[in-house]
Amino acid sequence: MKTEEVIKSLEKLAEKLGTTAEKLFGYYVKNAKMYRVYFILDLVITLAVLITGILLTINFAPENSQWLVSNILWVSIGVTLCLIGLIGVIITLGRIGEFINSWVNPEYEALEELLEKLMR
Repeated sequence: MKTEEVIKSLEKLAEKLGTTAEKLFGYYVKNAKMYRVYFILDLVITLAVLITGILLTINFAPENSQWLVSNILWVSIGVTLCLIGLIGVIITLGRIGEFINSWVNPEYEALEELLEKLMR
């Protein structure tokens, strides 16, 4: 998509929304800044799930070979939380490039998001 097409598309979208293209782009820049908050929140939650799973697994795993039903249940829950947390952390860290982009250059991230929406 050429620059002129992007500008026309943005102006057309802004006209439909009853605002200016500059104001609309400003919203996208603010949204790119909010992405940082979402990323950090997502990382904290997935790490909390992972750590909870690890603690459950360690605390309820018996030291001797006597497994009680309650131990099996809690260790199973702990292992499941570990897997969910680990997958969440991997997915979140896979988006680290977008996080860095939104931190260093929120205008670029906003433009990228806008172009992605206009290409649909």
